[in-house]
Amino acid sequence: MEWQDAVFAVGGFILAATVLPTLLSGDKPAWPTSISLAAILGVYTALFATLGLELAAAGAALQSILWGWVVLQTRRAHRAAATSERNS
Repeated sequence: MEWQDAVFAVGGFILAATVLPTLLSGDKPAWPTSISLAAILGVYTALFATLGLELAAAGAALQSILWGWVVLQTRRAHRAAATSERNS
């Protein structure tokens, strides 16, 4: 294992852990923020994998999945709010 892989992996898993409060909170970031983070982290996953940095790729993949989950929660919240407004 290259030292760069370990550094990127540790950073990636720490950043993934910092997404958990966002997942558990009722407040969500703006849609463009979440979708762009999920997409860019997906690209980083492929980039790290092609460079042979498997642990870094795993960290980036986990982050991408978690931000994708935030995207789904944000979309669900927006739909619920729109439905609530129509029913009022």
